[in-house]
Amino acid sequence: MSRVLKVRSAADGRIHALKLLAPHPNLEDLLGMTELRRRFRFEAEVLQQIDHPHVVRLITAKLSGDQWYVLLEYHCRTVSEWIGEGSEGEEATRPIRPDLALTVARQTALALQALHDRGLVHRDVKPANLLLDASRIVKLADFGLSKLRGEWEIQPPQMVVGSPFYAPPEQERQPESVDQRADWYSLGVVLFRLISGRLPGKTPDWRAVTREFGPAGEEVLSRILAVNPANRPGQATEVLAGLERMERYWLGHREATCRLRWQDLWQSRRQTIGKATLRSRPRKVGLAQARQIFPVTALWQTNRHRATILVADGDIIRDQHTGLIWQQAGSPTQLEWTAAQAYIDQLNRNSWAGHRSWRLPTADELLSLLQPDAPLDDFCLQPLFDRRLHRLWTADRRSFIAAWIVDVESGYLGWQDFTCPAFVRAVSSKT
Repeated sequence: MSRVLKVRSAADGRIHALKLLAPHPNLEDLLGMTELRRRFRFEAEVLQQIDHPHVVRLITAKLSGDQWYVLLEYHCRTVSEWIGEGSEGEEATRPIRPDLALTVARQTALALQALHDRGLVHRDVKPANLLLDASRIVKLADFGLSKLRGEWEIQPPQMVVGSPFYAPPEQERQPESVDQRADWYSLGVVLFRLISGRLPGKTPDWRAVTREFGPAGEEVLSRILAVNPANRPGQATEVLAGLERMERYWLGHREATCRLRWQDLWQSRRQTIGKATLRSRPRKVGLAQARQIFPVTALWQTNRHRATILVADGDIIRDQHTGLIWQQAGSPTQLEWTAAQAYIDQLNRNSWAGHRSWRLPTADELLSLLQPDAPLDDFCLQPLFDRRLHRLWTADRRSFIAAWIVDVESGYLGWQDFTCPAFVRAVSSKT
């Protein structure tokens, strides 16, 4: 129904998302421009009504003339990018830490509560519609399929409403008759995927859920994912209570989980650790060649066990195996890529920590700080590095407008535009 452009305001330099009404010809043939304009206006009116910390903010709208648009706050990331969701929806994705998965679900539930209290149903809750701001706060977006409960709408029989894999069964059959329980089902699918890396399907494999959240996790999620909407929670308070129950179980069993997992992980690594020379010269690597050049799997996680002997020395961390010197923390705030280089230049001008050879690390160097299978359990470790810096710029470019980043918390290589913020953790090769 729309095209979304990334724009920079001439007035204050801020970046926004400009959503234009520009329907695909097939959709225009199905519904007609009058109905499409009604839906576009309805989306704008929904956003005008709701001022909520977990709902994307409308800045302005133009709903007349030849060109209709809404101007929205812009965020670079989505939960879809975070978990590595590809174009093939059924492919495996990256699980995220149990506490972070619950945080995403809780914040989304609060956003949906704000909609449901106004009689609205979103009908398209999925990872791609969950934006993440610079502090990783969820912002529910894309209200183009939203409707008022009981509202009649034009609905051609050949038109599917919602996204495959996330929409509940009743929405596929009768999208005009669904209520808020459809949104809870979609949220349940999202949470199951965040925990397990897979879609629940018709017969969910509950092992990943029970490993993290015990019988409580399966009980809560199986109710949210009930095929019959009458068996699902009807109110946000029930969903939030279920998430709280899952969190209590996880917190109570975290210590034992850490002990067992790190014993197993250490045994599996003992024979596989090896030394490797790390590339220090930046390069431009396009998406098509990235997995052949960078040491990553199909899910963009590191595939090499590295020998790291990290020793804290004041504000720096020394890797005695590679000879690299790292900042223990890094930039105090997230920066655009060009500002990241200015931060490096300032470190060198000031001879920070006695060195004048600081630089942005390459992707290979940052990935050397990760180990396969470790990110989900990093809450078990006493960290040497400052954990507030979870998403870090590399010196490697993806294109003329984008660079590669490493999410050291969730353990994967990604990329983003120069204008998106990320932290800087400088490195030096000089001892």
